[in-house]
Amino acid sequence: MTKRMLFINIILSQVIILIIALLLGRLLVSDIGFRDLLKIELSVKTIITFLVGSAALLSLQLLFHKYVSKERLFDEINVILIEKFSLPNLFLVFFSGSFAEEFLFRGILQPLIGIWLTSLLFALIHFRYLRKFFILIEVYLMGIILGISYVISSSLWVPIFCHLFVNFITALLIKKGYLKYYNE
Repeated sequence: MTKRMLFINIILSQVIILIIALLLGRLLVSDIGFRDLLKIELSVKTIITFLVGSAALLSLQLLFHKYVSKERLFDEINVILIEKFSLPNLFLVFFSGSFAEEFLFRGILQPLIGIWLTSLLFALIHFRYLRKFFILIEVYLMGIILGISYVISSSLWVPIFCHLFVNFITALLIKKGYLKYYNE
């Protein structure tokens, strides 16, 4: 798969997730106010929740990288993304993914079905990991952390930026050689 095709596929998949979120929001939640859902409210509580949530997600990533074999964490698409895309391109990809996924899972589904089931669906939507048990578990646990950050902060922007932070920092650590996805 070429870099351009991968970029288009990723952005299109995030647009589809966002459309699903908007449709489900209108169908399942009659009183949803998208403006209220996306309201930005900076407070000490949201900043602390962002910092603690981001630290928890990054710690989880680092624990998996330390204690799970590289072969079990290897994902070809992640390697292509990190090797072929610049940091600004990765930021755009990660932001679009974080926004669309958190809007659907934390903003629309979590208030309806709770953290645990939402986190399970969050893990399952990353279907390319279904044969990668440890990555699937990691994504499920990340979903729980993101869900808790949303409950505590009452701001959708906290899990969006936590999600963006962990993806971007992990990619940066891999690009700089501090983390390895595979044995060289």
